Amino acid sequence: MKTYLILTVFILLAGYTFKQKGIEPLPLKKLQGTYMGWTSQDVYGTEVYYKTTFKIKTYKNNIVRGQSIFYDSMDSTQVLVVYNLEGTYDASNQMLKLKEYEVVKKTKEWTFCFKEMPLNCIDENKKIELRGTWTAKNCPNTGGKVRVIK
Repeated sequence: MKTYLILTVFILLAGYTFKQKGIEPLPLKKLQGTYMGWTSQDVYGTEVYYKTTFKIKTYKNNIVRGQSIFYDSMDSTQVLVVYNLEGTYDASNQMLKLKEYEVVKKTKEWTFCFKEMPLNCIDENKKIELRGTWTAKNCPNTGGKVRVIK
């Protein structure tokens, strides 16, 4: 009986602690900043990784705007393309939906994909991570993954 009571108290305390730490929605303002990481793309069956930077500003009504910067896969110091992007943040499920809409700068005469990126916003260890996948209407049959950390 005593073991059962101790176990019940432990479960209740653990549940209370979990509720206090991880369930609160991430405030929109906290998403603002510079994120660095990588984006992958399926190129003829091979996953190619590009160093990636997102610069994000937040606005009223859960609006997000900024730039995404992708670096050459062979030389991660050389900017390959810079896009303007915009999107919305859904705090109830911590989902940031970004869409690139304009090429600001490019260093190669390639067709660049305007990515649509539904990204999960994860707040762990005082770092915010955006993680998800991307697709592009102007680049059918391609896509990839995104992972950037503030």
